[in-house]
Amino acid sequence: MSNMQRSLFVVWLGMCALAAPLRAQFSTPGFDFPSFNSPYSRLGLGDLATRQNAATLGMGRMAAAWQDPLQANLTNPAAMAFLRTASFEGALFAKYASLEGPEGTDGVWNGNLAYLSLAFPLVNPLNRVLENRQTPFNWAMNVSLAPWSTVGYIVTAQSEIPPMDTVNNHFLGSGGVYALTWGNAWRYKNLAAGVHLNWLFGKIASNRQVEFLTTESPYHDVFVDDTAYRGLIWKAGLQYRYDFKEKQADGTLKPSDASIVFGLYGQSAQPFRTDSEVRRLGVNNSLPDVDTVLNVVNQSGSGTLPASFGVGMMYQVANKLRVGAEYGIERWSQYRNDARPDERLYDTWWLSAGMEVTPDHQSYNNYFARARYRLGFFHRLDPRLENMKETGITLGAGFPVIKPRQEVSWINVALELGRTAPPEGLRETWMRLTLGFTLNDNSWFFKRKFN
Repeated sequence: MSNMQRSLFVVWLGMCALAAPLRAQFSTPGFDFPSFNSPYSRLGLGDLATRQNAATLGMGRMAAAWQDPLQANLTNPAAMAFLRTASFEGALFAKYASLEGPEGTDGVWNGNLAYLSLAFPLVNPLNRVLENRQTPFNWAMNVSLAPWSTVGYIVTAQSEIPPMDTVNNHFLGSGGVYALTWGNAWRYKNLAAGVHLNWLFGKIASNRQVEFLTTESPYHDVFVDDTAYRGLIWKAGLQYRYDFKEKQADGTLKPSDASIVFGLYGQSAQPFRTDSEVRRLGVNNSLPDVDTVLNVVNQSGSGTLPASFGVGMMYQVANKLRVGAEYGIERWSQYRNDARPDERLYDTWWLSAGMEVTPDHQSYNNYFARARYRLGFFHRLDPRLENMKETGITLGAGFPVIKPRQEVSWINVALELGRTAPPEGLRETWMRLTLGFTLNDNSWFFKRKFN
């Protein structure tokens, strides 16, 4: 194992150790206070994560046709087959949201692990060069860890129960679901296919407290629901790259730096399993006293995640330009969850477009001319409420880091500015900053020869 491989392995273990307490934060059964407040995460499985790397986030979340020889695509598994080097990637994010309602405006911060990914071709391209052996086939693999959804909310609503009392309903929630992914991709010439197997795991805890305001020494009602989720789901993808030709001086045609990539990915409706704990308590703060009305543990159930499909196209000139668009749909009307049987979600669609420009990737004396600058736009329907829309713009940049042996790694930054708004009700205007890094190493599976 090379020094670089040992370094990647140590970083991988360190980031996994970092992810452990972050996940533990989601699994806490207590309800002191969630770590952030996102009121709409009370619906469905919470705020669904984008599960994209920082490079595609900076281009309007456009990933169906995105491919890079030095960076992994976390959305379309087929793109891994175009990797030329082992790529370890990780990212953290910070998000600020301004919540606007009839009673005023409130601002909240939150942040977490965005993703960890290790991807590598199973045949080192250097071996082919040294052995003077060319083949149209390639095979790549990756392992990644990323949040699939997050839940965190604190909501209070007051209501009247005439002629008895006025009550405050406190809704609190925390938790989330993670996805551990194993992927494989195969390429023949410029056509690639790939598949992701995702193991979903995590817990979502929901709490509703009914506080009676005028009744003397009341028993407040507390409803606690803890649900653990697990399931194995798949996603498949395809990509095809058409290389434009240019005529040489001798009349022959040779591939130019320009190409166009077509990509698609999708999955069918798929099942998951749940294990729930349900408690109904009566709490008297003045005594103090707790009366357990109901306590059900290990209540098994099942559910269905929706089918989804995305398709995109991208025109690119190597190390100069990328520009493209993507369209997708998700059938959230297929969603079913025994732990929350009365919940209804809605079919959605999304549209994104973006571009990336590199002024001069060979510039010797201007570092910022070698950087990649990104711009994008996205619009989607949120499945949790009918006609709830999310619209935003994205800005991004990728800064090259030259390592020994002239290997290139990347620091990627993506800034997303958006608004989530139903036809009526609470509006959320938000800003999300993702900071990611990519470490590349071309010595994996390199065959060394000794004379």
